[in-house]
Amino acid sequence: GNIITRYNNKTFISGNCLHAKIGFKLINTIREEYPELFTSRLEKRIIEESHEAFRCESKMIDWIIGDYSSERINGDVIKEFVKYRINNSLESIGFEKIFDIDKGLYRDFEWMIEETLGNNMIDFFHKRPVDYVKNNKSYDTDSLF
Repeated sequence: GNIITRYNNKTFISGNCLHAKIGFKLINTIREEYPELFTSRLEKRIIEESHEAFRCESKMIDWIIGDYSSERINGDVIKEFVKYRINNSLESIGFEKIFDIDKGLYRDFEWMIEETLGNNMIDFFHKRPVDYVKNNKSYDTDSLF
């Protein structure tokens, strides 16, 4: 669960939390400190590798899911979610989206977004992280009573 990079004899290490967000922060900090690294050639390579990553992910999804299908989840829905995450990641590091998202399938994977990007909060009774997603709202006594 760690990301370790090295540049100009400096090591950057991120901890075991919100992997994607810390990756975005790391890349954006490097972009800010060394803008000369972010050339059109690098962007082209990242876009090409993003397409390749999607092709590979799609093959794995086909292999894992096979012909399984339910009302709200199947290979096409999962692939559309992967496209959404790639687009989101690219935008978070300053690049353009590369995939069009099927609006008809969006509602079928919207719950996956909540599950993967929702906040973790501590369960008061067990004192351990538990995934609760309540539209990321905070509640106080005034809003509850």
